[in-house]
Amino acid sequence: MESAVYQGENKTNLLDNNSFTLSGGGSRGDAKYRVTDVENGNTTEITNAVSNQIDYTVEKKWKSGAQEGPVTFALYRTIGEQSLTETCKVLTFTMDAGGTVNVDFTKENAFIDAIDGEISIQFSEAWKALPQNLPEYDEEGRRYEYLILEENGNPTYETSIDSSTGDYTTIVTNGPGGSHRILVQKNWVDDSDAAHREPVEVTVYSKEGDQAITFVTLGESQEDGDPIWYAWAGIGELTPDQVYIRETKIGATAVLGTEGAPTEGEINAPGITRDTVPGKNHAYEATYDREEIAGETVCTVTNRRLGNVDLTVTKDWRDGGGDGVGELQAALENTPGLTLAVKLKIAASDDTEGQFKIYQKDGFGYVNLGGGDVQIQDRSERRVSSIQPILTADTKSNSLDFWNLPKYDTNGTVVRYTVEEVWLDGGNEITLDQLRTISPEVYALWNTYTSSVKEESYTANDGENKNDEQNITLTNKRTGVTDAVWYKQWYDIYMYGSGSRPDIYLDIYRTVHTSAAEDGIETELIYPSYRWTNEGLLPPETEAPSEGAGDPAGEEPGTASGDNGSADRQYFWRAELENLPKYDDWGYKITYSAVERTSVNASDFDYAIAEYWTGETCLGTRDEADPGMEAAYEAQTTNLDGVNPPVSQDASSSYAKYALNANGTFVNRLNKPVAIEGRKLWTNLPAGYPAVDLPNVTFALYRRVQGSGEAFDFGGAPIATLTVQDWSGLKNYTFRLLYEGKNIIDDGAGTVRPESEDQPGLPKYTEEGKLYEYVLREEGITGANGLPLDGTGEGPRESLDLFDIQEISNTFQVENVFHSPTGSLSVKKILELPLGGDDLPIAYPAVRFHLYRVYIQNNGQPSAQELVRTATWSSEEVEAAYRQRGDSTTVETVLSFTDLEQYAPNGSLYLYHVEEDKSFLGGYDTWCGPGDLEAQDVTGGGYTVGGLLPHEEREEADATFLNSRKAVQTEFITLTGQKAWEDFHDAFGLRPDAPMKRERWYIGPRHPAHCDPPRRCPGGAGRPAHRGEADRGRGLHRQVDPGCRNRKVDLSDLGCGRSGCGRARHLCGRARRTGLRPGRGDNAAHRNAPGGGKPARRSSHGRGGYAESGVSRRWGGR
Repeated sequence: MESAVYQGENKTNLLDNNSFTLSGGGSRGDAKYRVTDVENGNTTEITNAVSNQIDYTVEKKWKSGAQEGPVTFALYRTIGEQSLTETCKVLTFTMDAGGTVNVDFTKENAFIDAIDGEISIQFSEAWKALPQNLPEYDEEGRRYEYLILEENGNPTYETSIDSSTGDYTTIVTNGPGGSHRILVQKNWVDDSDAAHREPVEVTVYSKEGDQAITFVTLGESQEDGDPIWYAWAGIGELTPDQVYIRETKIGATAVLGTEGAPTEGEINAPGITRDTVPGKNHAYEATYDREEIAGETVCTVTNRRLGNVDLTVTKDWRDGGGDGVGELQAALENTPGLTLAVKLKIAASDDTEGQFKIYQKDGFGYVNLGGGDVQIQDRSERRVSSIQPILTADTKSNSLDFWNLPKYDTNGTVVRYTVEEVWLDGGNEITLDQLRTISPEVYALWNTYTSSVKEESYTANDGENKNDEQNITLTNKRTGVTDAVWYKQWYDIYMYGSGSRPDIYLDIYRTVHTSAAEDGIETELIYPSYRWTNEGLLPPETEAPSEGAGDPAGEEPGTASGDNGSADRQYFWRAELENLPKYDDWGYKITYSAVERTSVNASDFDYAIAEYWTGETCLGTRDEADPGMEAAYEAQTTNLDGVNPPVSQDASSSYAKYALNANGTFVNRLNKPVAIEGRKLWTNLPAGYPAVDLPNVTFALYRRVQGSGEAFDFGGAPIATLTVQDWSGLKNYTFRLLYEGKNIIDDGAGTVRPESEDQPGLPKYTEEGKLYEYVLREEGITGANGLPLDGTGEGPRESLDLFDIQEISNTFQVENVFHSPTGSLSVKKILELPLGGDDLPIAYPAVRFHLYRVYIQNNGQPSAQELVRTATWSSEEVEAAYRQRGDSTTVETVLSFTDLEQYAPNGSLYLYHVEEDKSFLGGYDTWCGPGDLEAQDVTGGGYTVGGLLPHEEREEADATFLNSRKAVQTEFITLTGQKAWEDFHDAFGLRPDAPMKRERWYIGPRHPAHCDPPRRCPGGAGRPAHRGEADRGRGLHRQVDPGCRNRKVDLSDLGCGRSGCGRARHLCGRARRTGLRPGRGDNAAHRNAPGGGKPARRSSHGRGGYAESGVSRRWGGR
């Protein structure tokens, strides 16, 4: 039901009681419409027809001399090409002798049409009638023409039409009889195209001699009135049957070819076409007719508007760039004679009565709309068929011409054309059922297409006198439905068993074409955030999966490859969307793709980025193709560049770059690499041994599957190895293994690299997602020369047993204990003691030896020498040796160095050398040599013997040193001291009143007795000690004056009073060189030194002083 009618932008509903009025819609102003609806089965036809009505005023006048009497009037109505006949009479009414109007509306056949049911006649005064409510238009919107005639009379008529209302007024005047006349009427068959009608000139000819008698002009503009398309033509003494009419001018254009009488048929007989009349805006076909109506001869000329339509059909195959057409043509090759064709048709609504015809004759097409046949042509004016092939096995047409089609029917109504596709077999049209029988293959392919006909444009060239242009697009689009399926393979047995598998969501996209161009594509998100479980897909905001779905509780973990029966569905999933459109609007197959994502960071649970697979082939990940798989990856994925991700995501790089196309498989696996970090503990290494020279250590890594019950296969090949050759770059001796196979550290900073670029990292999980357990073993320790240092060689020359390999704990901490074999070295010392004047040794000098060692570093160069031990033959021991020898002044001893390591930790031999301390030799000469030598055999100069290797203890010495003094001592020293008070100038009154003590140091033999000032102690008591006197066996003493009676005190507690100590001279020499003074409170030695720890001033000789570090310094030399 039609419920509302609006005009323009106005939103006021104009429909009121099944009618509405449109402003300016009619030719004279507003147009009123009537709405009717007719139900026809399941459809309702709604018609909006113009319902404007007019009035017709008829006034009867009598000329003087004319006898008034009753008259009868007939109202006639014509439309289009309809000729005026008795059938056109609408009603009849009379006026009696007094002019009163009488009409009987109940009389049978009073009206000829149902629309006349509202007509009425008003009578207000004599001789005047007013028929009212005459319909102005028919149901198709064409305007009626009305005519009033007096029956059996010979009056004159004056008719006018009100241009504003459409109302007619006719004055009928009766008078005395006159000459003969005919009524010349003009009919237009132009679908009420009043705007393009022009005045026409109609000439009356006599049949005898074809002489023009008179003419009338019809349709001239009337002041304040519509044109009148009929007029009376007087023909004088001629009777109507002696004349005929011709249209001789339309507008300002004369009609050519009208000279002379008709050459065929009866003159002005109905249907005889005589002239083609070219108007300003249209060409017309002029036909003539005559009728006897109400005692009058009515001659009618009818102008039927002529026009043609050039119809062009464009074929649009929307089949994905021609794939579908190719398949159809291939199928047509198997069935010769089958052809897809386009058939010209008249729109069904324009041929409701089936009176129009399109037919074939002699292979060419014709159209007949009720008049003559019109040939169908192409744009080159060649005749063509009304059914034209568009696709055969070897031809394909994209455009067809159906030109020169007649535009108007016999009523001047525009006829609309359309087309349809049909199948021909041998040139004969067949049905689809017949096609299925003839070729099931073609039928199946054709059944995937839909056909649509669309009028793209219609250019009505009114006013231009040329054909209209109609363009129709005939579209064949592939159609159908498809299912989009994705698969999922889980390799996460460990995480699934622990209940840590994350929820999975699918964002589903489709890629369609936006034009016929191959690259005119667009990808859009159609189904975001579908949750994927082992039961399938769940749209957002739906119920959760059934209880226990995806829950491993109570299930055996099984295997990810799906060979454990009930566990299969937990590791292999399927997601399916059914009945999706298969093709887009351009006939391309729609590509459905999906992105898998989680609501958490899957990498936190050791899940790798999802892999994309097709069949048994891995294409890559969601972000990139695997090397060598670029082409397959591009074919099976959809690039999401420029596509907005779901609302729940941002546009960050965390979202997938590519979506996996349907029928692909998402593979989720646990694939986190593991770093094995070990730590090396070196135990019992020599102090200060450099890390750069530690031995090479090879580690091997083994693994097993957790919970498998299998033992580590230490007899098999290790999973990974690492040989550390330089420990200096490893902080805290910490190292890592990162790759399967050989791991290498060679940059000095501890960076691990693989041996080759294709080495994989150490996996934390198996391919199925089971957890690995790793254990680290130390496989070998080798020196820089490759010699094993852990005793694993096959012979004594093939390896060294320098390290113990400890069992490795689960913390990957490795401990090695160094235990080099040891040996001994011994030094023989021969010392000749010089005698003084009393035939006693001047001194018993102490002797000190330093033992050094070197080894070959890992870089092949000798190491810096390392002081290992110091052995001293003390003064007491020298004196004891002298006394034991009796009268001999040559003493000797053997000093031994034991527990000497034979090998350095890198497997290099330690090479030792012994050196006699050469500081302040004090006139002694030194000779030395390797081996156990007698004095006369020691001939080598110097003080060092090298090239010594430790060995088992033996009696023979490894080196012999000889010392002998020949020069007389001539150098002496003087020591003086000064008392200094640091008591804030005795601010507290604590300074003693006793006189200052003066202490004097002197040289003399050690003696327990005290020496008074008058006595001279041996060596000169009370005199300043001088350099060299210590060498004559004198001890260093001090004299305290006054208060201690010059008591002599032995300073042996400083280690300086022993014979040959020489510390005094060392002290004096250092003090003289550096100017150092004793510090406060350094140690006990300082406090017992001269001055009681107070600063000592240098003597006038410039040689006095006291070293700052007490016993750590020496007093003089030997």
